[in-house]
Amino acid sequence: DPTAAQRVNRLVEQGIDWGFFLGAAISHQLGCLVYWNLNQACPDMVPEGLLQRLKAAYNQNATRNLFMTAEACRILGIFRERGIPAVSFKGPLQAAEIYGNLALREISDLYFLVHQKDVLPAKEALLAHGFRPYKIFSPEQERAHIHGYTQYDYPFISTGGKYMIELHWL
Repeated sequence: DPTAAQRVNRLVEQGIDWGFFLGAAISHQLGCLVYWNLNQACPDMVPEGLLQRLKAAYNQNATRNLFMTAEACRILGIFRERGIPAVSFKGPLQAAEIYGNLALREISDLYFLVHQKDVLPAKEALLAHGFRPYKIFSPEQERAHIHGYTQYDYPFISTGGKYMIELHWL
């Protein structure tokens, strides 16, 4: 987008506290988006070495997001095999659709929407594939959690603790 590139150029020309700017971008998980836009709009105006650091982080994120995409597809397949309707949301599939580039969004968790009646079968499917609940509930607590009116998520940790999954329901 030429207009966006012109705006980025004008902002960079005005002077940027690069340390503060990048710290804020990274803390808000926008480092990859910042790299992409700076690299497109004004790579020669970014301090030496900084663009390379951002590019390395971007490439690392792209690799992670490919892994997360494969995991989202694998988990959807696990649910499908058990007849559990599920939808992935807020993750890599949506990043590719929204940004047109899987690498521009930093993804740390995977989210799946299931029917309330399918929460326990989805939990059992995840347990059978090495996931473990983030919170341990007694059967009574679990029933209250799933059928309560205050929270609609059930977090799980992947094998090896590489990422979290959240089951959500309506």
